Amino acid sequence: MDRLQMDRSALGASVLLGVVWAVWHLPLFFVEGSFQREFVGFATRGFWLFMIGIVALSVIFTWVYNHTSRSILGIIILHGWVNFVSNTVEVADEYYYPAWVLTAVLITVIWGAKTLRKTGDVPRPLLPTDTSRG
Repeated sequence: MDRLQMDRSALGASVLLGVVWAVWHLPLFFVEGSFQREFVGFATRGFWLFMIGIVALSVIFTWVYNHTSRSILGIIILHGWVNFVSNTVEVADEYYYPAWVLTAVLITVIWGAKTLRKTGDVPRPLLPTDTSRG
């Protein structure tokens, strides 16, 4: 295994992906009619909570991904649920986004930063040529 891959933890990869994901959402703060522009606003306290919340949510998504045998469907459903809740349930930003941060911290403490799993092994789907497993 490549040394670079061995030095990366699931937590580190999740945080890096979360920062990229937050930047991905940045243009929405300038699109008229979007949730980010109309309800959050650019450079507001809600904006910063939203950006931090996305990074925390990335950790949670990684945990779900690693605990569902790397199921993309699980992540799609979770992402849809998060979007649905944030658009239909009125919760103050000061409670909503810190809840994601607290959940990410608890996941990291309970399951560990290396793989975000109790075991050090992250499940991988079987390949058609893999006869050693299964």
